[in-house]
Amino acid sequence: LPKTGFILDELDRAFTSLLQSSRKFSAFNQKTRVELTKTSALFARLGVDTKTFAENLDRLAFGFNLNEAQVRKLTGELIGFNRALGIGANEGLSEFNRQIDLIATHGLRKGTHIFKELMINVKATGVAMNDLISIGKKFDTFDGAMEAAGKLNLILQGPYLNSMQMLNATEEERIEHLRDALKNSGMAFEDLSRRQKEAFAGTLGV
Repeated sequence: LPKTGFILDELDRAFTSLLQSSRKFSAFNQKTRVELTKTSALFARLGVDTKTFAENLDRLAFGFNLNEAQVRKLTGELIGFNRALGIGANEGLSEFNRQIDLIATHGLRKGTHIFKELMINVKATGVAMNDLISIGKKFDTFDGAMEAAGKLNLILQGPYLNSMQMLNATEEERIEHLRDALKNSGMAFEDLSRRQKEAFAGTLGV
């Protein structure tokens, strides 16, 4: 591998790890492997474990048929986004890999947007990503949306949630609708009584 501003040992570690951890890496031609190795070494300097990048490479290449340049561009954007939020580069990219099925459900572009919005909520609330997604699943069916919206409106003492709107909303939109409902009710979660808090949390499954 040529020297490109990296210590040769950095490139060697990146190449070896990609070769061992990625199913897609060895299928690329030599030029592409060199570019991916340099990219991996750069991301490692930003705190991304090469195994995390290897998983990201496979998921994007196999799942969405992205080429090397497209993988590098999207992954770089995700790293920059998470660092701007104050989330570790490796932590954020690992979460993206874990939520790839959710992203695929909506298509890469829209799914990535939804993922970013959920990450903003994770950072703002301290609630784990899977818990936020679990909240949204209460509204995945017509009956579920009707029941959950009805219970929450009863707790908030007003028609603040529309069951059809919640049914048709994406995951991050449902979180936003819930926050708006609390705001419009004039209440904060901390203002609810203990029983109201338990009912609110129980309705959302958290």
